[in-house]
Amino acid sequence: LVGERAESVVDLIGADGGAARAVPFDVTDGDMVAARFGGAGGVDILVNNAGNAGGDSWPGMVPFAMSRPSDWRPFLEVNLFGVMHCVHAALPSMIERRWGRIITIISDAGRVGGANTAAYAAAKAGAAALTRSAVSYTHLRAHETVLEHVCRLLLEKKIKESVAKHTIPRQQR
Repeated sequence: LVGERAESVVDLIGADGGAARAVPFDVTDGDMVAARFGGAGGVDILVNNAGNAGGDSWPGMVPFAMSRPSDWRPFLEVNLFGVMHCVHAALPSMIERRWGRIITIISDAGRVGGANTAAYAAAKAGAAALTRSAVSYTHLRAHETVLEHVCRLLLEKKIKESVAKHTIPRQQR
């Protein structure tokens, strides 16, 4: 959704001799994702990097038992369904060309869970499993398609501050 950031990455790739094209869109809108991917002329490398922990619409972290299904939806929509929409849209051209790369950025919460992060962790873990499963199911590994999921071990300062701000102190639970 942030076109300027996408364009700056395209500029960096171009300056290094590569070629890229920015196609910003809302990953939670499956129809929009399909249309943007369809208009891109095929995808060589898909980087699933959308996330919403610490964003303006982030409801914060609370123990799972204190959360509501409406609290879970934003995490699932962006971090799981967004990845599903993008992988689903990217795979046909990769299968046709018998080549592609899918990189899914997950947080360490998706790998090991964490206190007060149940919905976020479930969405990130699901995104990693989906990426592995989709590539395996399509047999693209046999055609040199590589799956990578990158686990961010360190959260950015803004996310750390947001976590501290939105976590309920133990004595108030």
